[in-house]
Amino acid sequence: MMQGLINTQLEPLIARIERRFDEQDRKLDALAEAVAGHDRRLDALAEAGAARDRRLDVLVAQMRLVLGALGVLVTVLIAVFGFLFTNTPG
Repeated sequence: MMQGLINTQLEPLIARIERRFDEQDRKLDALAEAVAGHDRRLDALAEAGAARDRRLDVLVAQMRLVLGALGVLVTVLIAVFGFLFTNTPG
């Protein structure tokens, strides 16, 4: 008898707690989906950044080649003009 009375008094409280748990569960599911969306966006941004880094590395390598070629060209020109001016008769 006493347990039945307690159960009848606790049932509305338990139902209310279950509803609140369900509500919190739905909210957490929505938040988890939002976080997953942000995670996907961050992954896409990281991938785009990595692609830009690769392009930048290629540009740096090309600039090094160009500067190296210019250095060789300047060295050859200095040598040619040096030979021309030192070997002139007169």
